[in-house]
Amino acid sequence: MRPDITFSWKRSAMGGCDPSASLHELALEEVDSHGRLVTLAAPILDHLMEDLDGARLAVVLADRRACLTDVRCPHPGLLDRLEQAGALLGRQLTEETSGTNSVATVHELRRGVAVRGDEHYLESLRIFSCYGRPIRDPVTRRLQGSLSLVGFAEDDSIALAPLLGRVVMDLERELADAAGERERRMLAAFRAAARTGRPVLVLGEDVTLANAAAAELLEAADYAMLRGLPASRTVHLRYGKQVMAELTAIEQTSAVLCELREPPARTSAPGWTASRVLITGEPGTGRTTRLRELAGGDDLVVVEAIDAMSDVTTWLDRLRALAETHPGLLGVEDVQLLPPAVALRAARILDTAVGRVALTGTRVQEHAELLALCPYRLELSPLRERAHEIPGLVAAMTGGRNVRFTPAALSVMAAQDWPGNLRELAAVVELVLQRRGTGDITAADLPPGHRDCPRSRRLTALERAEYAAITQALRSAGGNKARAARLLGISRTTLYSRMKVFKI
Repeated sequence: MRPDITFSWKRSAMGGCDPSASLHELALEEVDSHGRLVTLAAPILDHLMEDLDGARLAVVLADRRACLTDVRCPHPGLLDRLEQAGALLGRQLTEETSGTNSVATVHELRRGVAVRGDEHYLESLRIFSCYGRPIRDPVTRRLQGSLSLVGFAEDDSIALAPLLGRVVMDLERELADAAGERERRMLAAFRAAARTGRPVLVLGEDVTLANAAAAELLEAADYAMLRGLPASRTVHLRYGKQVMAELTAIEQTSAVLCELREPPARTSAPGWTASRVLITGEPGTGRTTRLRELAGGDDLVVVEAIDAMSDVTTWLDRLRALAETHPGLLGVEDVQLLPPAVALRAARILDTAVGRVALTGTRVQEHAELLALCPYRLELSPLRERAHEIPGLVAAMTGGRNVRFTPAALSVMAAQDWPGNLRELAAVVELVLQRRGTGDITAADLPPGHRDCPRSRRLTALERAEYAAITQALRSAGGNKARAARLLGISRTTLYSRMKVFKI
């Protein structure tokens, strides 16, 4: 075989792809029918189909994820065979799941590839020959997708390669024109907002615009934080200043306009003065820190629920004495560790407390008495849902040292799931600082398990549950994917597909 094909087969095998697998085993991803690439390609592909006029050829457009977004074929017989093989809209073709072909291998190599007949890794695709070319953004040179011409292996013709090249050149010219229009829209929105004199930014995929007021106000970490904001909100900048970031999407672009204003006057939340408060959240989300904040100027005394495990009577006696005499804030940490009978007695004691009471815990649903004691509750979100706060948290954790986490490093960190929340983040920052005490810290300086972005977008609640189930199965199986698939009750191909989607 040709070297490109040989190495592609090796990559496919190492990725766990089975030559006898079917594309129908792969999930269908959501296709954005109004996306920039699909919209710009439509008239060009219309013209190409007129030229082909009944030829036994199919045109396949894939987006930057290697997901099929447009499949056209003027010949019914070829179209039927492609559908039987599973080449359907929304199918994501990577070498790990579909082996060597003109979509997966083009996205792997980032250059044109021909795959003829038996050179396909999947047996079901060996009746075809295909030519693929990458589609790049002419401005940024980033991969936007790919275009392929597919026919039967018996009709293979080298004339398809230059035809495909000309079509891709036309499409990239359209992308260049659209990029110019996109930048004009971004600049117009920026100029209109900047007239107010307030700090104003435009945050795009590949460009950032900022007026002088914004440039003076923001540090590198602030830009990374603002990019991660899901919606308008009050935020803390690198050196502690608080501002209101108002985000507005710019039409027909992927950019947002960000205007920075003075935050509205803050009123104390009920939790700061409530006499009975329950603080819940995953381990490491900052329950103890919030408990200290709740104390304010009052004296805080903390009782650890875990101490009740060794001597229940002594623990309850101490709790009773504090409840009867302590005028400030009495905190009970990790109440989920209390046995039901002890939790009931503790609730009765705390109900008579002379001062304020605050409880912390992770899972307290079993203790109805403690829940009833606290009418006001503070639920702390896990760090993975507060990615926009990571730049500020990292800056605070550096402790004024002469180091700077680069925007790229902060972006990688913001994309992590952080199952250990703030504790895990603090441990990673401390480890990095031990290795590099000064200068810029890049993504390469992060620990191996935190260097790659596990996801490119914020997952839904259902997707987070699926992600957690897959990672737990892989841990239980010691990394053995076949065993993990059996634990999950799914096929290996489905597991590989979901791992690719979640970038596990």
